[in-house]
Amino acid sequence: MRLARGWWALAALMVCLPQVGHAQTPDERAVIQVVEDFFTAMRTKDVDLIERSMTPTAFLIGVGGRGMSQSTREDFATSISGTEAEWIERMWSPEVRVDGPIAQLWAPYDFYIDGEFSHCGFDAFHLVKIEGEWKMAGVTYSRAQPPACEKHPDGPPR
Repeated sequence: MRLARGWWALAALMVCLPQVGHAQTPDERAVIQVVEDFFTAMRTKDVDLIERSMTPTAFLIGVGGRGMSQSTREDFATSISGTEAEWIERMWSPEVRVDGPIAQLWAPYDFYIDGEFSHCGFDAFHLVKIEGEWKMAGVTYSRAQPPACEKHPDGPPR
């Protein structure tokens, strides 16, 4: 009886301990890299990289303080190439789920324009694997201000 109580105590302790994240699979790492490449393309105004990272019919939908906005891949690429402003978007703690040829990445983000904080929220990237490569099929994101969302834990971009 005493041994049985000991096992129950151990089991209860294990449930209460924080869970250690699992190692990322190659597909999970590839999905994260596609999103990081997309952020790099935004910052550097690399329209070719934006187009390579997205399917031709990809869309972006933002919801928040200014209502809802929608754009196509081409609309987004045009807006990136048509602005002088530097756009910096950063995510952290991405959660990736993969099932065969589909994946989703969900992560908090913050967004800066010319070094000034603009907004933050959550990104939901929807990806498909086409001919062995992950591509974004859609991006849905919220737009908010603290305390409704948090800025990056590393502080402002440098």
